[in-house]
Amino acid sequence: MRTKIDCYNFGGNWQNSKLNFDNIFESIISLVFIAFGGGYIEIMENAADSKQIDYEPKSINQEPQQIKNKYLYFLFICYVLFISTFIMNIFILKVIRTFEKEKNKLDQNFLLTNF
Repeated sequence: MRTKIDCYNFGGNWQNSKLNFDNIFESIISLVFIAFGGGYIEIMENAADSKQIDYEPKSINQEPQQIKNKYLYFLFICYVLFISTFIMNIFILKVIRTFEKEKNKLDQNFLLTNF
């Protein structure tokens, strides 16, 4: 079986993972899911093992390869590090600005110290 149609003709069931990069909408959902830290390892492994959409290896004797594109691991790790740092910086900035607003509202230094 080389294609999705061959799989269906032989009575197989061709299933794609729920989070994939087959189109723009699913890609954005997958990237948002990765950004919030949920299951990025499974998505990363599925992406690294992928070849083409709805296509299997060229010869019948050639089995699907794990880690077909190992550079995608590097891309995913960089993405996770960048996004997690970016989100953490936004969160810290929001907390600091909230403390500054409260300090200005009270116009006193009860619990907040000057830098």
